[in-house]
Amino acid sequence: MNNDNKNNEITRKSDGIHREIHTFVLRQGHFTASERKAYEEMHEEFCVPYTENILDFEKIFGNSNPVVVEIGFGMGKATAIIAANNPEINYIGIEVHKPGVGKLLGEIRDRGLKNLRIIEHDAMEVLKNQLADGSVSAFHIFFIIKNVTSSAGLFSAREQI
Repeated sequence: MNNDNKNNEITRKSDGIHREIHTFVLRQGHFTASERKAYEEMHEEFCVPYTENILDFEKIFGNSNPVVVEIGFGMGKATAIIAANNPEINYIGIEVHKPGVGKLLGEIRDRGLKNLRIIEHDAMEVLKNQLADGSVSAFHIFFIIKNVTSSAGLFSAREQI
């Protein structure tokens, strides 16, 4: 099975069939020149690498402001507006769609945002491995969840932390 269909993989286990849950369907889209430029110029400063280590928000943002995690920000316009209107709150956007990451990085640059960072990775793994209990003030989830199983998996991943 190729990587494009990874979110639909079925693995056999001794207790039956297990479908691995992902919070995304990897979309292919056009990466515009401006999105690519913003991605190349801003990625290192504003994208937090995925690791299996708990995030230190004070180190990432340089302050102890509350943190809101947004899962699936799409092209990021609403995320940038919300962050601009709430400079006393830090935002972590989680997205796998590279053109959307590039677009939001451009918004961060154009608006001079200091309270917004991006994790370009599957939200399920970020929730399980990078967020300490009680470290997040709120979650924004604005995408439509078409599969009830995925929705349940998303919330149960956070409940296990």
